[in-house]
Amino acid sequence: MDQAYSLNPQGYSSSFTINYPWYGLFSSAEVKIVNEMERVYQCRLNNNVVLWIRKLISSGKWIDVNEERETTLTSVIGNYIDDYLRK
Repeated sequence: MDQAYSLNPQGYSSSFTINYPWYGLFSSAEVKIVNEMERVYQCRLNNNVVLWIRKLISSGKWIDVNEERETTLTSVIGNYIDDYLRK
């Protein structure tokens, strides 16, 4: 499978895959950086659900953009995005 990657100034690609634990199992999500300045990410989960999440700079919480609140899933996925971006 060919996939085009573009590197941003920080050196990581604008889309990447993360694996995260969910209820004792591991799942994965394809993550695309939508707006790096506002820290908005589009996450396509294994079941093709698209989740838009944003990291609040002031509190460091990950929120669901549509619900405007932190959920368990956004928190878990957000922490794994942070881990990926720290590499």
